Amino acid sequence: MTLLSERAGGLARFVEAYRSMARLPEPVRRPVALGALLGNVVLVFQQSEAAKRVSIELDLPPDDPQLDVDETLLIQALLNVLTNAAEAADSLSGGGLIRIALESDIKDIRIVIADQGCGVPETLIDQMFHAFVTTKPNGTGTGLNLARQIALAHGGDLLFLGAQDTWSAVFVFTLPTSPKLADVDERLGRA
Repeated sequence: MTLLSERAGGLARFVEAYRSMARLPEPVRRPVALGALLGNVVLVFQQSEAAKRVSIELDLPPDDPQLDVDETLLIQALLNVLTNAAEAADSLSGGGLIRIALESDIKDIRIVIADQGCGVPETLIDQMFHAFVTTKPNGTGTGLNLARQIALAHGGDLLFLGAQDTWSAVFVFTLPTSPKLADVDERLGRA
């Protein structure tokens, strides 16, 4: 492969990544059982190259909470974070473990994704959700940014909680149980 064709390929990946971020559609919400959705996400993810050397632990509550979400967008956001987690876990010899947990209370639903990988470099923490920030040689730096935009479009957020217990990186999607609760909190200045 020539240098020119390598540069052209890199530029094409960059342009496509930029386009995907620039045209995030408005969520088309419908009631979705989140436990079932997470089970399907794991099945799809396990077919990917990124998942070949990792194990996935899925922790679901006995009841399967429903939420009005754009299923396609939420799946994309989850796959982006899972891919990062798998690549971090795979960076260690022998692969690693990823845990996906679904938690809920009266105010919000949380989808927690934790991995036992290499962690997030201290110098990257403040920038990790910015567009085009990456540590990967072939990365576009759009995965976490896009995932966070999708969470925000649903009235929620994607947060990095750092390392906790045996997990080197923990991310959590927060999604309000009711858009009305999110609107009231926003007007009152509460997060």
